[in-house]
Amino acid sequence: MAIDEIRIAASPGETRAAFLADRRLIRYVVDRPGETLCLGDVVLGRVKRVVTGLDAAFVDVGDGQDGFLGADDAVPPGAARRRIGACVHEGAAVVVEVIREATPVKGPKLRIAADPEAATQRDGRRAPMRLARGPGPVQRALAALATPACRRIVVDAPDVAAWLRAARPDLADRMTVLIAPGRDALADTGVADQLASLLRPWVPLPSGGRVSISETPALVAIDVDSGAADGRTAAATALAVNLEAADEVARQIGLRSLAGQMVVDFLPMRRRDHRSEVLARLGAALADVGASDVDVAGYTRLGMVEMRRPRTGPTLAEMLRCPCPRCEGSGMVDSPLTLALAALRAALAADRASPGAALAIEAVPEVAAVLAHGVAAARAETEARLGRPLAVRPAATRRAGGFVVSVNGR
Repeated sequence: MAIDEIRIAASPGETRAAFLADRRLIRYVVDRPGETLCLGDVVLGRVKRVVTGLDAAFVDVGDGQDGFLGADDAVPPGAARRRIGACVHEGAAVVVEVIREATPVKGPKLRIAADPEAATQRDGRRAPMRLARGPGPVQRALAALATPACRRIVVDAPDVAAWLRAARPDLADRMTVLIAPGRDALADTGVADQLASLLRPWVPLPSGGRVSISETPALVAIDVDSGAADGRTAAATALAVNLEAADEVARQIGLRSLAGQMVVDFLPMRRRDHRSEVLARLGAALADVGASDVDVAGYTRLGMVEMRRPRTGPTLAEMLRCPCPRCEGSGMVDSPLTLALAALRAALAADRASPGAALAIEAVPEVAAVLAHGVAAARAETEARLGRPLAVRPAATRRAGGFVVSVNGR
């Protein structure tokens, strides 16, 4: 599935790049330049703490979060490993390179800069300070994915075109520049629709099965479901669906920038040659989408495929989205039934605080509907305990928590 078209769209605050194969999205990259340190940046930092128990040091790199410098990365490439205390000391200025970007809960991962020219730039400068910027996400993606198979490159900004000609002169003869004001290089490509499906936790397969993807702090869990797929035998169905899933799993790893520990729960297969065929298909598909840095370890004792990919930056979901403040990132909220029963308990508590007061529950429509029709017995029992009717009114506006109990109209 060779990439045959690249679209690069520049707009205020960000540059977006879509890498397509027969108009199907293979990689989507967003570059939002700012003060945050990025992969490859070289920084003059200052060691804040040396933690012998971790064999690592924390370095102030001026990014709001201290960077992590492990002993393995505290010596130049090729040098013998030493304990962290023999490499750096607290208060020392060090020239480091970002090898993994920061996350909301972790600072950037660092290594001692190998570039001697960068090291000389520290003279007369005060830490922390960025000395050099690494290649941006779009530039890195172009280096990895722009091959002779790419027939067309469309950009919508002259400055991006000039940068591309300088950075990749071998691509200049394939480039089209949209010069009409307001033109977007990603318009009319179907990228927007494909991107919307990317942010869902599941992806359909042609056979009727589907792949479900769950990103967690510990690992990425990927599940394959046969759905409505039907073959001659159970073994044939499992193999066919798993081969489809191997292609899609590889594509999603590249598209979503998934990294770290990953496990795939393919449909069970008894035959060893079928399992080997699926592993081979997965490896080939990963290479096709430019994700050859994924280490496929093979099947675990429990029958799952384990993989690992170096984490260098945020996933696509982390880049484009933030945790939901209502569900606190869990993806789940209290059901209308749970809220309806909680509202009845709150009414009883309000009666204990204000005996005999006129009580009413104001609830969002779905909770009000459950109170009106779904928990008739529980509502009747509540009214019996109160000794009077309990009014339920749909709230005119959405309420945090789903309901409120008013006492004497307040």
